[in-house]
Amino acid sequence: MSTAPISILLVEDSPSDAALLQELLNATGAGQFEFTHAETLEEARAQLSEARFDVLLLDLTLPDSTGRETFLRARAAAPLLPIVVLTGEEDEAIGLDAVRQGVQDYLLKRKADGAQTARAIRYAIERQRAETELRRAQDELELRVAERKLLEKQILDIGET
Repeated sequence: MSTAPISILLVEDSPSDAALLQELLNATGAGQFEFTHAETLEEARAQLSEARFDVLLLDLTLPDSTGRETFLRARAAAPLLPIVVLTGEEDEAIGLDAVRQGVQDYLLKRKADGAQTARAIRYAIERQRAETELRRAQDELELRVAERKLLEKQILDIGET
């Protein structure tokens, strides 16, 4: 049984870093990943409006956006897409802030190998699926509670007449 490759939108302004990352990921298993490359956040936003992706790999230092602004703008452009930040910045505070803002993982370029990045991508996708399912279940529960309250009120109103 063959599975479809994971569709990755790679936002990286360095062509050599992008090529290296693709090579490292492809070394973990040929055909497991399909890449679309964007060098700016605006290019990425255009790609997001044209195609469906399973995950966004995002560098935080781009020509048109840097640091916290980058992941906030990416999250706003793709609120349900798992995002893995892959950056050269070794700043624990930025990493924690990114995760608090809905980024699934934060990896350092020079310390992340292909297997670690592939695992982060898969886990990010699964965490996002779980969060989406949890949100759906919570919304359904809230709807049922509201319906029950309405029914109880109607029963009380009938009893008072």
